[in-house]
Amino acid sequence: MTSRFTPEPAFWKKLFERAHAHLQWTLKVPEDFTARRFSDNARYGARKGLENPAFLDAELFKEGFLEPLLPYADRIGVLIFEFGTFSKASYADPRSFFDDLDAFLQRIPKTMRYAVEIRNDDYLDTRYFGVLRAHAVPHTFTSWACMPSLQQQLLMEDAFTAPHVAARALLRPGRAYAEAVKMFTPYREAKEAYPSARQALRDLVYQSIDAKRSAYIHVNNRLEGNAPMTILSIADE
Repeated sequence: MTSRFTPEPAFWKKLFERAHAHLQWTLKVPEDFTARRFSDNARYGARKGLENPAFLDAELFKEGFLEPLLPYADRIGVLIFEFGTFSKASYADPRSFFDDLDAFLQRIPKTMRYAVEIRNDDYLDTRYFGVLRAHAVPHTFTSWACMPSLQQQLLMEDAFTAPHVAARALLRPGRAYAEAVKMFTPYREAKEAYPSARQALRDLVYQSIDAKRSAYIHVNNRLEGNAPMTILSIADE
């Protein structure tokens, strides 16, 4: 099946056949399902600034994105639902989002491992973690401009909600994306060590080994300037 939510089947076939068979892929679910309203950025074309009718639509997600990937299910480690920062206009009360997320996770097939990433720090409460735990879906520990640090998130009560975990070390908290791009481009070296994030990711690795959890940990160039160098430093230390 081909739809506007997924590349042509030939794309997936080429992607998975060219990679080593043991490689586990993390895929970020398209914004078609995670953006409640598209931003005013020109890249959204005719959709910019508009409400998204496919937001958390379980049937469209299943038919338009999940089903074309089923032949490669054993190659996919985790699918991440990345939700951008919701304004009060989108959700006046976080509990409304938790209810929508709960209903969505209840309806989607359990044929893949999922993870949820949020960027509203005030959503990190027991109700949110409870929804994830009910569906065995992990919170994605995210280092981002407006989120608590990775170390703070790892210490949150009930933050571990599934047999697998996910983390994305993207930005130093308090730093804007555009500022990081300006600082670190062209990403040839780790220009600014962030010891707290390195230690948090190292702790997450050890915790995952002790708890026998699968861990999907991702590092971005905009954390320190060069992701491979950051990863090597975490391993060496």
